[in-house]
Amino acid sequence: MEVIIINNNKIEELRKINKNFPFLHVIDVSDNYLYSDYELRFVKKLKELYEVNFQNNPFCSEEVTQEFIQENVNLEVVNNIEIRKPGEIQIKRIEEIRELVGESPGSETNYYTN
Repeated sequence: MEVIIINNNKIEELRKINKNFPFLHVIDVSDNYLYSDYELRFVKKLKELYEVNFQNNPFCSEEVTQEFIQENVNLEVVNNIEIRKPGEIQIKRIEEIRELVGESPGSETNYYTN
């Protein structure tokens, strides 16, 4: 599963998201009853995650949102605020992989064979 939208469900805690959904890209837990940003600690473990929405939960504030953004630098969208260009993190990962295999940045090697 790549997208989880569980907003407005009276959820009070999140458990095992990172274990059950390791390839998650988007999670929306807005408008629930989450009382602590501690419930979002799993976000750092999800390397494929790029969008999180936790608006309108009891713990949510501008200060918490800004701190969350600073602590989770791989995210592109937080609470519907674009903080990085879409795909920016993936492009950096591809460039790092190319460096590891000895390719120059921007080269267009085709890895698929017929």
